[in-house]
Parts: sequence; structure tokens; C-alpha cells
Amino acid sequence: MAAPAISVRGLVQTYQGRTVLSVPELDLEPGAMLTLLGPNGSGKSTLLRLLGLLETPVAGRIAYHGRVLSHAKERLEQRRQMVMVFQDPLLFRGTVYDNVAYGLRLRKTPPHLERQRVHETLELLGLGSLATRGITSLSGGEEQKTALARALVLRPSIMFLDEPTAYLDAPTRHSFCAELLALLDALGIATVFVTHDRNEARRMSRAVAVLLAGRLEQLGPAEEVFRRPGSVQLAAFLGVENLFPAMACQENGCTRLQAPGLELRAAAAAGGPVTVGLRPQDLHLDVDGGASTNVFAGTIRHVMPQDAACRLEVDCGIPLVVYVSEQEADRRGLRAGQAVRLSVDPERVLVYGPNRS
Repeated sequence: MAAPAISVRGLVQTYQGRTVLSVPELDLEPGAMLTLLGPNGSGKSTLLRLLGLLETPVAGRIAYHGRVLSHAKERLEQRRQMVMVFQDPLLFRGTVYDNVAYGLRLRKTPPHLERQRVHETLELLGLGSLATRGITSLSGGEEQKTALARALVLRPSIMFLDEPTAYLDAPTRHSFCAELLALLDALGIATVFVTHDRNEARRMSRAVAVLLAGRLEQLGPAEEVFRRPGSVQLAAFLGVENLFPAMACQENGCTRLQAPGLELRAAAAAGGPVTVGLRPQDLHLDVDGGASTNVFAGTIRHVMPQDAACRLEVDCGIPLVVYVSEQEADRRGLRAGQAVRLSVDPERVLVYGPNRS
């Protein structure tokens, strides 16, 4: 079995005596993509600089393809195998071709090989017809694809993408991400993708590492991380809008949760004071009365359209947020003041004890 492209153990970084990053364990497999997700100031950029050998940690080790690099020459050789694409494309005056060829010229690549590799890379990214275009005439998406081409033309084994969609509008961002995913799947380059956007993180990668306040809070398959956040703080960041206190006790093989104005059941075992989390997408309108557990009546207080969905705020003794599709909202004529019934599967009820805040 091949060694991870990057393997982190016990990594710690401090600035002026203050710990700004702590990552106990993190692996990036060859050809895989890992998304680093976290709010501004969470340590994402610090971790990226450490992985890119632009900083040295105060503790811990980073291995590349199974090797810990001890000497400056080894680190330089590894840096030549890695590339980074930033939020700002950082293009210079000239043509698209000149920008993409820049790294090859620094490495004194023979002209015939330069032309071959630049044109191959431009065609790969759908930029072939723009080779002679000046940078100032490009759209935002074309600029970012040019920066990506400049990185890929060097044939890296590892690539770091530091919020490359931050300056793109929503439609351009979505198309750029779709093209990028297809490209990386085809090329098999180990990639670390950094973002603060949880929706983007969910779309972009099968594996997600979430950083909060400099700590690696959770690492795992994207679906598992988003479905079962490991702490109250992480749940709030990942969009679990319904978080409230309750008392838990065991009853007939499941957990009964009593909150002010609301009672429900959970599959997770717990006792005593807890925090309950309900993801808005796990709550459903119980229109036909089909649900038998965790059904509670409420009144819609607000209906707010959001993209292709509607956000409902429902008073069920405590305020709950639930999302429904635009089509369902229109079909049922959902409006403020309307009485509804909500249901949630006990398996989808998140329960956090005092030590998981």
C-alpha cells in the first residue's frame, strides 16, 4: 500500500508564545482530495503554509510520501513537486500563454517542451483559444483557470488550493468547481482544498477536516461529518440551526428528551442535561400523518425563500427551522400563521453531553 502523499502527526504551531494550530493527525492519500473547512481565523492558512513547507512547526512532524524531510535540499526538492493556487490569481501583464509558461521558464524547460506542455494544459482547461489573449481581457473565471493552468503545467504531485473561488460570483463558482472536480479526478493529483464555505466543502470532497479556533475538530468522510458533527460548536458552524437544552433519560430502550415545550426521542444513549441538535434538512412536514414518533405540532412564523428552497421558522413550543423545496412550499401554500406538524427520525436527533460543547 502506498504511503500517504502527506502525513501529519502531533503538529503544533505557535506565534509569539500563543498556540494557533494543533493537529494531532491528518493524512492525504495519493490522488485524493481533502477539504480544509473553517471560518476566518481558524488556522486554515497556517496549516496550508506548514504543509507547503513555507513555515516550520514548533512540534510534530510532516511526512511526504513516507519521508520526513530533515535537510534544506530535501525540502527544496519537495517544494518543487508542490504548487499552490490562491484566492487572487496573481497574474502578471502579458498573455495567457506567458503566464502559464512562467514556471517552466524559471526551470529552464527547453522551448519545444514548454510549447507542448503549455498547449496541452490550456486545452485540458478549455483555454486553448485564449492562449494569445491579454490578461486584462479575461473574466474572473478565466483568470482563475489561467492560474490553475500555471500550476498544473508543472506536473505537481501535490496541489494546494487556498479558497480559489473566493472572488468568483455564484454561477461562475459553481461551474469552476464542477470543472475542477472532473479535472482532478482525471489527473489524480493529491489536493488540499481550503474554504470557509460549508456548502462548497460538501460539494468538493469526499473527506473533510474542520478547523475551529486552531484545533482540528473533526476529520472524516464529508457526509458523516455534516450528518453527525462531533460537538455543539461544530454543529452550529456546520449549519445545525436547531440547538436547544434538554433533559435526557433512558426509557424503553431509547432516550427520551424533555425540552421546554417539546418532547422527543433519540436513538443515541444519553442521560442528564444535554444539548439537542436537529438539522433543518432532517425535519419534515408530516402532512399525511405517516410518522408515529417525534411528531410535534407548531405554527409557521416566517417563510423565507432561499435559492431553490424555503426556510420555515416554526413555533413548536420552541422555535425550529426547517427547509422545504420551493415546489412543496407552493403546492401546500405554506404561509405565516399556518398550523403544521413536523417529524424527525430518532436516528437523526443529535445529542451532546456537557463534555461535547
